[in-house]
Amino acid sequence: MIKSKILFVPDTLWGSDSGHRSAQKVVKVLSNLSYRVGVFSPDTSNVNLKKDITNYNYHFYPRTPFRYYNIAINSKQKSEFNLVLSDFQPDFVFFFGTTGFNSLAEVCLEKGIKYHLQFLTSDYYCAKNFAGLENGPCFKCIKGSYLNAIRNKCSSKSPFFLNLVKETAIRATNRRFILSADKVLGYSNDQLKDYIKFGIKREKLSITPFFFDSSHLLGINSKLGDYFLVSGQISVAKGWHKLAEIIGKCPGVKFKFLFRNMVVALEALDKYNLSKFVESNQISIITNIENHSDLLNIMASARGVLIPSYYPTTGEFFLLESLGLGKVVLCFDSGVHKELIVQEQTGMIAPIEDVHKFADNITKINNDDVLCNKISLEANNLFADLMNDDNFESPLNSLWGN
Repeated sequence: MIKSKILFVPDTLWGSDSGHRSAQKVVKVLSNLSYRVGVFSPDTSNVNLKKDITNYNYHFYPRTPFRYYNIAINSKQKSEFNLVLSDFQPDFVFFFGTTGFNSLAEVCLEKGIKYHLQFLTSDYYCAKNFAGLENGPCFKCIKGSYLNAIRNKCSSKSPFFLNLVKETAIRATNRRFILSADKVLGYSNDQLKDYIKFGIKREKLSITPFFFDSSHLLGINSKLGDYFLVSGQISVAKGWHKLAEIIGKCPGVKFKFLFRNMVVALEALDKYNLSKFVESNQISIITNIENHSDLLNIMASARGVLIPSYYPTTGEFFLLESLGLGKVVLCFDSGVHKELIVQEQTGMIAPIEDVHKFADNITKINNDDVLCNKISLEANNLFADLMNDDNFESPLNSLWGN
């Protein structure tokens, strides 16, 4: 039986960041399931970035990268897209992890082509991309009003006002095209609940397995170490504002913090009041990690991994990698965390803002090898279940037919 033609439109396909690797996994999955795949994405001249999906069957169409002014000036984007649609003639268009899709979705609506969307963070409604404030997940702009974004200064870039205008303008423009999509996909029931808050009809929503390629974990050997690892983006949404209070309640426990470079490290340590723990040797700093495998080896030798995210999490790669290496994940019950992490079974989880519970969880894991090994086994089992490629066939066939 001839399968559907899927035109896949990610932000970008080439690179080693989590969004790149998710997009590459989509191509692999669709190709393995014998869908006829077209990819419309910005190109790269770096051949090494393309090698992971060289052997998969897809047709590549280069796309001009999205710029903010394309919200209004988009004739070139539409012209490119129309040429691709004429050549590939897709049954469905699949926009993935992108906010710069409005002009392309408009073409789909004009031509009567069904399109599906999948968002990888809360960036479809949040000007900061990760919708978390100091007291937990934030949904203040999810209905389309951005007054709270102005009040909370929700822009991480300077100049603040100009960037906030750009960020809110694209989300306001996208809103109609999100609500008009034939399907909107997510990784968890929690993410689907957020889509409903946004205004998307329940019948348009579907869950997919995680588009996560676990092959980069092969050959990484785990052991039970004596420190807890902290890494990732440095922000309130990622829970950094709670780390000093948590660590202060864990005397004698060792932590390793990974930073891009020492300039970033010193700025973060000062901003979040963590310098005193470096001075007391409770926190060790690691910088200038050359590649992702170096990070994974440091993770593999940790006792546990702290993921104190405060935003409505979706498919955090740091979480999945930790599970894949059999590490004890310690987190707050935000987003997908509360669906994957069961206390003292697949990890350790605390209510949002309950730093006492979070610290108690760290102390318990620090002192109990038996519990660590039990959770490690359950984490490995959970990861194996999540990564089974057989999980994709039924949900994707229900979306795009046999």
